[in-house]
Amino acid sequence: MKTLTALLWGLFITLMLVFSKYSFAKEELVVIQTVSSSAQTFVIQRGRRDGVIIGQQSLFTNSKVSFIASAIEVSGKFSLWEIMEKKTVVPFEQGEIVTYNYNTDNILTEIPVLRAQLKAKQDAKNFKKYINEFQGDSYWQVRGGFSRGFSESTSEASSESSEERGGISASLSYVSMFKYNMDWGLTLRMDRENLVLSSPSLTIPTQRLYALAEFTYHFPTFKNNKNMHFYLNVGGGLGQSSTDINGETVTGTSYVFPGRFGLSIRYWENAYVLLEGVVESISSTEQFEDGSEQVTSITNLKFNVGLRF
Repeated sequence: MKTLTALLWGLFITLMLVFSKYSFAKEELVVIQTVSSSAQTFVIQRGRRDGVIIGQQSLFTNSKVSFIASAIEVSGKFSLWEIMEKKTVVPFEQGEIVTYNYNTDNILTEIPVLRAQLKAKQDAKNFKKYINEFQGDSYWQVRGGFSRGFSESTSEASSESSEERGGISASLSYVSMFKYNMDWGLTLRMDRENLVLSSPSLTIPTQRLYALAEFTYHFPTFKNNKNMHFYLNVGGGLGQSSTDINGETVTGTSYVFPGRFGLSIRYWENAYVLLEGVVESISSTEQFEDGSEQVTSITNLKFNVGLRF
């Protein structure tokens, strides 16, 4: 009877060893709990209840290096691992997320795949962390820039008579994050432009005041510079337009639809410089004192410089 019991226990232990080696032969992400001062051992939150046994060898990988370590101490929830190559030190840091693989048989084929998967996950985590630092819950930004008219049509003047339209603009925005790489904002903006006509020789100033709603998508940071990234912004706004024509002021409603492609550069700890190229469409309907209307459609090209804080 004792012999039969011993044989059954031996069979059970053998099955457990085989099961622990092959049934868990998949990679998973683990957090490095601590690294020893000698940099030869480290602790992860995987223990007996997760199938870890003393003497087990597993593959650990981050985006830069892979190595095999052996479990030298195991508790219910945690395990202490020692790197197999004594001349090598543990390249991980406390709190770092690494890939843990139970099966080391296919190490040559699995390392490139694991590194690529972990690098993609780590890049996404780093970008999310950067954007959270970059934005916080909400922030302010100011912009100033100059514009040049690209095309224009006006009901009261032929396009052949216009020589140049140009101006300046200034804006103040309140922006709030709703996803780690997306945000929305409310903007107040003022434009001042001059239209220079050749026939007759005339300069026509226009002033506009807008309220806009905007949406921004932030691209990942540069690989070689984590303090810089591109972003894309689109929006739409409604406001009032005022134009002085030969001493007569005409006012009306104006719509604007800007699209911006920008570069964000961290300049101080919590402040960022913004450089933007803008294409926008403006449509204004203004009324003269006699009741007649002037409809103006403009496509502007702009360059903005801003500060986000």
